[in-house]
Amino acid sequence: MGKSRPKAWGIVVRLDTGETLYYYLHPSRPGDEWSPRENQALRFTSEEEAQARCNTFLTNRKAKEYYVVPLPLS
Repeated sequence: MGKSRPKAWGIVVRLDTGETLYYYLHPSRPGDEWSPRENQALRFTSEEEAQARCNTFLTNRKAKEYYVVPLPLS
């Protein structure tokens, strides 16, 4: 049986504390937000689309890295 590709992709930030948060968009507030809950993650339909958005985020003292992860089907 072959490996199937994930149907959704998300973006994670790793903070200086070691905590990881998932990128999401709140339905009633403008702007980017981050949640500790995977089920709130904004779902991208392709890894490339998620990576393109991920590449727009800048690291800093608190946000050490951003990366794309496969998400389980909801």
